[in-house]
Amino acid sequence: VLSQLHLNGVKQGDRQLTAVGIVVAALFLFVTKSKPLTSLSRSRPPSTILCISALVSIGLQFAVHALCIIAVTFIALDFIDKDNPSMTPDGAFYPNALNTATFLLTFVVTLNTFVVNYRGKPYMQSLRENSMLWKSYLVCFLISHACVFEVFPPFNELLQLSSLSEATSQCSRGDEVFF
Repeated sequence: VLSQLHLNGVKQGDRQLTAVGIVVAALFLFVTKSKPLTSLSRSRPPSTILCISALVSIGLQFAVHALCIIAVTFIALDFIDKDNPSMTPDGAFYPNALNTATFLLTFVVTLNTFVVNYRGKPYMQSLRENSMLWKSYLVCFLISHACVFEVFPPFNELLQLSSLSEATSQCSRGDEVFF
């Protein structure tokens, strides 16, 4: 998957990586601000990090993320001219549908990874009780959807995102069905 993305010239812009870095740093900060519950749980926590449930979760997350990136790559390639200079593997970064779709997907996957792997009850406060973390997730998901549907085009330009209007209109009409 990664080699196909490289051969198709997928890159991320400096502003995109900076924005994701700031968001991830904030999410880690809010995770560390989570408070333990006041009463002890009857169940014991796993004795090791590599327990069966953790390994199954990691494996399933990997499978879902890999399938999503393959699907997004497949969809986005239909909207790009193969001779486009942004498709050069080692060339400069230029926004195109594939770069934009890949960035938005990896951003949402990063958010989902935080949500799925958050250790809440029965040991720590739940995700919704950690209000800063919960509100950050909601804001980030709303921003990602606003970027996909180009609600505020100057923000898309700031994040170096290309227009996905043709792709989103086809997908919302049901022209592309994968699952």
